[in-house]
Amino acid sequence: MIKFFRRFRQQLLIENKFSKYLLYAIGEIILVVIGILIALSINNWNEARKSSNAEAQALVELLEEFKINYKDLLRVERQKSRAEKNLRNYLDFLNDDSIPKNEKNYAFGGIASNTWNMTYSVLNGLINSGAINNLKNDSLRNLLNSWDGVKQNYMELQNYYHLVTAKEYQDYLRDRIPSNVLLKDSTYKNYGNFSYESEKELEQFAMKFVNDMKYQNILKSAIFRLYIQLNGIQFLKENHNKIVALLEEEIKKK
Repeated sequence: MIKFFRRFRQQLLIENKFSKYLLYAIGEIILVVIGILIALSINNWNEARKSSNAEAQALVELLEEFKINYKDLLRVERQKSRAEKNLRNYLDFLNDDSIPKNEKNYAFGGIASNTWNMTYSVLNGLINSGAINNLKNDSLRNLLNSWDGVKQNYMELQNYYHLVTAKEYQDYLRDRIPSNVLLKDSTYKNYGNFSYESEKELEQFAMKFVNDMKYQNILKSAIFRLYIQLNGIQFLKENHNKIVALLEEEIKKK
C-alpha cells in the first residue's frame, strides 16, 4: 500500500501535475493526522478504562476496611457504655444512705476500658499517593480526606481517659493501700488491677476511702470522660455511615 502511494506521487511529479500532487499531499497529511487522533483516542480510552477499574477496586477495598473497623468500634462502644453504667450504679450505691456503711467496703474494680485500635492502610495509601484525588464523587472524596481529623478527635478523648483519668484512679488507690497488702502475684484474690493477700484486710482499707469526696470525684470524672467518648463514637458512626453509603453507591455504578 505504501509503495502504491509512493508510485502515485512520483507519477504526478513526472507528469508535472503539481496542483494535483499538492492536493494529494494535503490529503495524505490529513489521513495521517486522523490516524494519530484515532490512536490517541484509543489510548485515552484504554487509560480511562484502567483508571476506572483501579478506582472500582480501591472503592471495594475501602468499603471492606471501613466495615472491619466499624465492627471493632461497636465492640468498644458496648464496653464503654457498660463501664459508664456500672460506675453510675456504683456511685449510687456509695451514696445510698439506706445501705450500712460497713457494707460499702469495696473499691470499684478498675475503670480502664477497651480502646479502639484501628488501621486504615488502604485509605492512608490513597491519600499519601494522591490517588484519592482521582475519585470522581466530590462528597466521598471530601469525607475521606476529613476522616483522619474526625478519628484523631476521638483518639484524643480516648487517650486522655487512659493516660490521665485511669492513672489518677490507680494512683489514688495505691497511695491509700499499704504496699504490704498489694502483692505482685496473688493466688488469693485479684481485684481489678491490684492483687491482695487478704480480702478482709482490703475491706478495712476500702471502708476508709469509699466515702472520700476526692475518690468519688475521680469516679465522676471517669463517668464524664466515658460520656464524651461515647459522644465521640456517635460522631464517628455518623461519618462512617455517610462514607459507607457513598462507597456502596459508587460501587454499584461501576
